[in-house]
Amino acid sequence: MAGAYWYNFENILSNEIEKQKFCSWFWSGANGNRLIQTLNSNNSESSGSKIRRLNGGWPYIYCVVLNDNAIPSTDPSGLVQWRYCKVGLTEVDTKPGTHNRMETVQNEITRKTGSPAGIIFVLPVKDFDSRPNSVIEKDVREHIGLPVNKELVRTIGLPFLTEWVITTQPYINYIGMQIKKNAMSAGRLIDTDFILGIPRFDPRGTYLPPNLMNYNGEVVPQPL
Repeated sequence: MAGAYWYNFENILSNEIEKQKFCSWFWSGANGNRLIQTLNSNNSESSGSKIRRLNGGWPYIYCVVLNDNAIPSTDPSGLVQWRYCKVGLTEVDTKPGTHNRMETVQNEITRKTGSPAGIIFVLPVKDFDSRPNSVIEKDVREHIGLPVNKELVRTIGLPFLTEWVITTQPYINYIGMQIKKNAMSAGRLIDTDFILGIPRFDPRGTYLPPNLMNYNGEVVPQPL
């Protein structure tokens, strides 16, 4: 019987869609995260004995940017260009060419909008962060931009109604510069903890695109 179960498990891992489903189940609050919390409660980072999330894949947070210059800007300097970004989670490998969740999102954004979508970052979840992956994902998303109301997403015709933020090209450049700078540091692991450690996106003093407003921390259309 055990051999039959192992055979089915191998089949799951060989199919990217089924593997994604399995990993999502594994890391759900009802199963995986409770186990990780228990393990991490008996482990400290200072001990140097890190508990890794060995589930045949590692949770990653990725950020896909819509490289579209069609978003108008009213910033007087003329230097601020706004970008729509989708920050999501995948619990399987992000290796190029594997048709993983990140690639699927990137390709669908390009297909639906007719504009190229690029990857700003794809970072592993910090191994000592025992919070649910969805909480970490939300923290990273709201750290790098202003959440976009799903009705606005629907109105402008973006695929996937949730997980979108709006941020500026200067801030995107800053993120890229910090990742590149620190990735070259000896022994430095770039993970979600690194992103959460850099200065948070601050929209104050920056003009939002016309017809948009910040309402309770969420970007919505201005009332007519």
